Amino acid sequence: MDPKLPWLSEKFLSKVLNICTGLEITRSESEPAVPLGDNYFSTILRVTVNYKRKQDGDEESVVFITKSLPEGVMSEVLQSIKIMEKELDMYRSVLPFVQDLVRTQITPKSFISSDETLLILEDLRVKGYKMFDRVQQLDFEHCKESLQLLAKFHAGSVVLHDRDASLFDIVSEEMIYPRSECQRAFVENGFKLLTAEVERWPDAELASRLRKVASSIFDEIGEAVLPGEFSVLNHGDFWGNNLLFYYDDHNNLCDVKLIDWQMCRWTSPAMDLQMFFNTSVRDVTSIPRLSAIYLSALNETLSQLGSERRLSEECLLEDLKRTECYGLMISVAVLPICVGTRGEPMDFSETTIEDFSSGFTKSNPYAHVYRGSRYKEIIPNLLNNFIKKKVL
Repeated sequence: MDPKLPWLSEKFLSKVLNICTGLEITRSESEPAVPLGDNYFSTILRVTVNYKRKQDGDEESVVFITKSLPEGVMSEVLQSIKIMEKELDMYRSVLPFVQDLVRTQITPKSFISSDETLLILEDLRVKGYKMFDRVQQLDFEHCKESLQLLAKFHAGSVVLHDRDASLFDIVSEEMIYPRSECQRAFVENGFKLLTAEVERWPDAELASRLRKVASSIFDEIGEAVLPGEFSVLNHGDFWGNNLLFYYDDHNNLCDVKLIDWQMCRWTSPAMDLQMFFNTSVRDVTSIPRLSAIYLSALNETLSQLGSERRLSEECLLEDLKRTECYGLMISVAVLPICVGTRGEPMDFSETTIEDFSSGFTKSNPYAHVYRGSRYKEIIPNLLNNFIKKKVL
C-alpha cells in the first residue's frame, strides 16, 4: 500500500473494477489534476494505478481523481462550512437518485472509500472531457448546453424532494449567509479592493456607490438566499470551471458534466443563474435568451417526470431581480478570481484564520487579482448594468 494513498488497496480496486479473480497493484503515482490557481477549495490529485490481473497476468491501468481539503488556513475555513461533508453526501445520497430520475449522468462516477475526508471520482479526462478557458468565459453554445443540464438537475431535485425531503437534510443547509463571518470578511474585502481600483478611474462616483453597499450587502444576500415560492437544490458554485465538455472528432460539443458539489443550498434557482451569468457568460446581452432556455428546459423536465410543479416566467424574473445583490457580490468578490491571470495564483501560505476574520489588514492574498487584465476589461460594463438596475 502506498502510504501517500492509504485508501488504495487491492480490495478497493477489485471492487471498483468488478474483478472477482483478484489483482495485484504493481505501481501507483499521483500528480496535481488542475493548474495552480484553478481551485482553492480542494486538493485535487490525478492518481494513476497500474495493476496485474491474477487470472491471466495482463497489465492494465486505471486513473482516479481524488479530492480532499487543502492544507493550511483554507482547510479551517472550509471545515467550518462543512464543504467536504456536503459533497460526500451529494454523491452518496442525492445525485444517484436525481440521475436515475432524469436518466442522465450529470456528474462523474464516484467510488466509496473508508476515508470520510476523501472523495474518489472517475477521471473524465481519460474519456476526452475538457474544461473551457475560464479566463475567456463561455460562448453561447456552451452556455446553452450547461444551463440545460442545470435545469435537468434542478427539476430532478424538486421531484426527489417531494418524494423524500429527508435526503436533503445535510446538502440543503445554508452554511454561509448569514452565519459565516469569514465569508462576510471575504465579501467586504472584495468591495474594498475593487473600490481602491475604481478610485483610479475617471468616474469617482462609482467608488462612492461601492462603499455605500459594501457594509450591507452580506446581510441583503442573507435575505435573498432564503427559499422562495419555487425552490430547488442549487449547485451553489455553478460556473465555467465546474463544467466539463466533450467534443466529437469535428469539435462539435456533444456532452457536459457538472462537478464540485460542495456549496449546495435549497433556494431559488435564480441563485445558481446569478453565479453563472456573472462569472461565465462571455456575451452578457445573451442572458435574457439564456434565461428563457433554462426555464423551458426546467419545465419540460418537470413535465417529463410527471410533476405538476412549474416555474413561471414571472416568478423567475422576480427572483432574478430579488437576487441581484448576490449577482453584484459575485461580480465584485468572485469574478476577479474566476478570470484571474493564469500563472498568478493567490498565495494563502502566510494567511491565518485571524486574517480572514479581520479583513486581511496585514497582507491581502486577493489584491493582485483585481488588477488582472481580463477582469478590468469585464467589470466596468457589469457595474454599469447594476447601476441601471438600481442595485448599485
